Amino acid sequence: MNNKQEYATKYTLRYDTDEAHTDYAVKDNGFPIRYVMNKE
Repeated sequence: MNNKQEYATKYTLRYDTDEAHTDYAVKDNGFPIRYVMNKE
């Protein structure tokens, strides 16, 4: 990576596996965040 300030850590969770993946993405991509809260 050229400049760490240009990149953000990206965590990926999928419905078809029980694994979480960590990667890096360019901050300018602007990936969305989805938050799901359990109601009790």
